[in-house]
Amino acid sequence: MVKASNMGKATQLPDEFSPSMVFVRNLAYTVDSEKLLKAFEDIGPIKTCFVVADKVTKKSRGFGLVHFALREDAEKARAQLTGKVIEGRRITVEQAKRRTPEEIRKGKRRREEEHTEETSEPKDEADDSNDSGQQDSSGAGPAQETVQKSKRTKKERSVNEELAKAGKTVVLSGLTDGITKQHVYKRCKKIGPVDEVTLQTDNSALVVYNSHKDARLAISKLNGHIFKGSKIEAVLKTRIRDNVQSDPSKKHKRHRIILRNLPFTCSEVKLRKLLASVGPLEDFQFVLNETTKKFKGFCFAQFENPFHAAEAIERLNGKPLDGSGRKIAVDWTVSKKVYEELKKTKQENVKTEEKEKDDDDDDD
Repeated sequence: MVKASNMGKATQLPDEFSPSMVFVRNLAYTVDSEKLLKAFEDIGPIKTCFVVADKVTKKSRGFGLVHFALREDAEKARAQLTGKVIEGRRITVEQAKRRTPEEIRKGKRRREEEHTEETSEPKDEADDSNDSGQQDSSGAGPAQETVQKSKRTKKERSVNEELAKAGKTVVLSGLTDGITKQHVYKRCKKIGPVDEVTLQTDNSALVVYNSHKDARLAISKLNGHIFKGSKIEAVLKTRIRDNVQSDPSKKHKRHRIILRNLPFTCSEVKLRKLLASVGPLEDFQFVLNETTKKFKGFCFAQFENPFHAAEAIERLNGKPLDGSGRKIAVDWTVSKKVYEELKKTKQENVKTEEKEKDDDDDDD
């Protein structure tokens, strides 16, 4: 029987790492070696298992090491247990490897900063009155600067965790009405383990997979897939986030088209489905009158790549929609200023052609 190392001791990492060893990161500080062993023992035979403790405080440093008897079991642990929640924290399991000197120095600095923040206390007002009255010109001493740096480190860590989750989150859009969370979960779990499903109000859903690999596999399998009678789009949440943050005011409009002369009775859902059948959409705007809230007869669509946008123009421009006999106009979007200039140039060209025609008639 494998015995887990005592948490009270400052366990040392081995000099060399075997391919059958894995690092377990982001452990809750309440998790000891015994709890870590229970979480991993179902994978396969374990030689050693321990949570690494601080040499001074004897408290957990938030990570541990598991040495399996077989390399295959270590690979299975990385595949199956990454993302598992243990006592409220989602762990990361990765191949154990020796850190570089630079990584060791960074880790040491981070622990010193965290220790300073825990032990630093605000000065008592009575003590302030006994001071000589001298103060650092910057208004903050070394201890306060260390605390502020530690807070920045925690904030950066939180942002990194958010980005890591977004990288495993698939956004499904174009879902039909009546689709439930259970419907989405059953379909998506066929691709890989799903941690969370959230339905949105715009006929879309957020699906958080257990791993980045499964999320990317889901994109390839679900994008353009017919689900419950509707062709859906699948894209990583990080891609949407990057597009919005790159230019919040313009949203990267190079692949944007406008559809005009649409029937006023046109359905937003049907129009979105029609465009999604051409290619994945990044944005869709169904323009309504601000007062009456009725459709104004035109909309904007932004595709992920220019080829799908060009295909939509070729396929839909000058064609009737829903058998209404009303031909719609589809073209690339331009700014209002450019549109007015193009319109003016077109009118001038028409006048020039008419004048040349009249001159030809006079010559005859």
